[in-house]
Amino acid sequence: GLDVSPGLQWASAWSEERCEFPRGMCKPDGQVGGMYCTRQWSGVCQPCWIPGTVKGYPDRESQPPCPYGVLGRADYRDNPASKPRCASGRARDLCCLYESRTCGRGERDPLPLDDDGYAIAAALQNTSAMLAFARRVAEQKLHAVVVDAAGLEEVASWQWGDAPKLGRTLRHLEAAMLPYLRASKTLLPSRRTTGAVKSAAAGAGLWRRTATGAVFAFLVAARTRRPL
Repeated sequence: GLDVSPGLQWASAWSEERCEFPRGMCKPDGQVGGMYCTRQWSGVCQPCWIPGTVKGYPDRESQPPCPYGVLGRADYRDNPASKPRCASGRARDLCCLYESRTCGRGERDPLPLDDDGYAIAAALQNTSAMLAFARRVAEQKLHAVVVDAAGLEEVASWQWGDAPKLGRTLRHLEAAMLPYLRASKTLLPSRRTTGAVKSAAAGAGLWRRTATGAVFAFLVAARTRRPL
């Protein structure tokens, strides 16, 4: 997959083209997270909103979440009134990622192996960063080794985009990874280990048919310490 988003490569050309005008619609209320506007997707102003603000955005079902870089647009970057009022500082709630791609964490700090870490890895918009995070999840959380590096990289490339993928969590990543892993030879079976794998397997309904056999084999290998 692509290592960086194509949108990132040309969005800067539109960042100085304003969408906000005196009688226009692109006048965000920071408490509800919109309506913002972006030219990133097509070059014309399109409405969008920022998730995780103190009040819910009323048109969230009909409009997409904004690209991560929307606050860097000429309309908003020097306008404090347009900044979103986040309901929390947790990355999993997405709002803080619009002002800091790490929600205030040090760039060299290892990401936590939870939904906050997953959200930050996705916000970095880089397949290599997501792949590194996925490998740590495999080794440190699922106690597994990667048997198909290309397959895992493909999974990593689908975890991020120009904007947050609403509803995606670490469990979805774990479920998508399972077909490309096997239990570590040094794994000592435990309730915690099998519980983590079962949780990953249940994480995404899209994988029920395709991953059922892989999940079963993974659990058997975990219990017997046999590689797949």
